[in-house]
Amino acid sequence: MLWDLYIKSFKEGNDHIFRDPNSSTHTYNNDRNFIRRYGNIVAIVDNELVTLWGLDLPSDSIYKNSCKAMDVALRVGLLPMCSWKLSLG
Repeated sequence: MLWDLYIKSFKEGNDHIFRDPNSSTHTYNNDRNFIRRYGNIVAIVDNELVTLWGLDLPSDSIYKNSCKAMDVALRVGLLPMCSWKLSLG
């Protein structure tokens, strides 16, 4: 799901065709494996859910939409599952 969201969130013209009409510059195994392995990692910092994708990217970055979409999907999608409290000490 996260992989599909990543690919579908590129603005038109930012995901150029590469060699094969069904392949783009962002559909490489490196991108897919990184997102599959690490994309869903979250942390709780100062009682806020933080993802790898909550980056402050420049507005003209081709990755801005994809990162924002994955960040929102993880933060909104995980909140209902976090019904436990972490108690230290």
